[in-house]
Amino acid sequence: MKKNEQMSEDQKPPTFRSGFVSLVGRPNVGKSTLLNQAVGDVVAITTNLPQTTRTRIRGIVHRPHGQIVFLDTPGMHLAPGESMSEHQRQAQMPGKTRALNKYMVAEARAALSEVDINVLLVEATGRGRRPDHDPEDRMVTDAIRQSGRPTLLAINKIDLLAQKELLLPIIQAYQETGLFEEIFPISALQDKGVDRLLDAIDSRLPEGPRYFPEDMMTDQPEKQIVAEFIREQVILQTGDEIPFSTAVEILSFEDLPERKLVRIYAVIHIERKSQKGILIGKQGQRLKSIGSQARKSIERMLACRVYLDLRVKVKAGWSRSSAGLRSVGYEKK
Repeated sequence: MKKNEQMSEDQKPPTFRSGFVSLVGRPNVGKSTLLNQAVGDVVAITTNLPQTTRTRIRGIVHRPHGQIVFLDTPGMHLAPGESMSEHQRQAQMPGKTRALNKYMVAEARAALSEVDINVLLVEATGRGRRPDHDPEDRMVTDAIRQSGRPTLLAINKIDLLAQKELLLPIIQAYQETGLFEEIFPISALQDKGVDRLLDAIDSRLPEGPRYFPEDMMTDQPEKQIVAEFIREQVILQTGDEIPFSTAVEILSFEDLPERKLVRIYAVIHIERKSQKGILIGKQGQRLKSIGSQARKSIERMLACRVYLDLRVKVKAGWSRSSAGLRSVGYEKK
């Protein structure tokens, strides 16, 4: 290329930046809501119950000159008994600490060191307003520190604050830890401050390739998303007890393009016989409602008609052992 043909600095195309970013924090702080808001669609289920997210979920944000691949992680929490003294732990009934709890926290911890940037979410109200509020807060900040990755802090749910001045002591408390490069007050639900957070992430990512096509919002298999839509309805339509003992397994996923139909057979695993009647409901009405509402979400995602067949199966104690987790698909067999 001749000298006068060389591209000036102003004419050079902008640097394309890409990378992986974890969303971490305690349960129910709004990680999945932020992921869905950033992506612009529902790729992770959200409910008002803690521990809704059980596995790492990738959501892909396409920016003008970059690509952010978010990893939404399960809420980091102490499993039953972990905050007790050694004497109290030994006095517990065997198996009290669920393998599922340990699996979820391990998923979150692993993500911290596998990404370019960590984003810690805390709540502007309630628990988590200080990094040393209790053992769970300290567990999260210790894990952030051990990861050695650049970390941003997002103080979520600012829409619930009666006065903006209440943010100042929260910001100061987290600044004093020295863990965070920048702090962002946001409302993931109302899309306040989210763009500023995305800009800050974008500017810190390394130069890199486009990892996923521009029309791709998540790398989750369709079967996994379908299972999550069903589990979401179980959470929304039953009490506080049933959801934590529930897992959804897709037995069959049959695409029939000539009929513009997808036929799905799924089983909802529960741990006790007494839960079966609650889940099915009088004359099967609750299970029918769960299937009907889940089918609407699935049809929106697949853009076609869906036949959904749901069954309920008792698998005693599946959440309390690694073998049980493998049997319902949470760990590799």
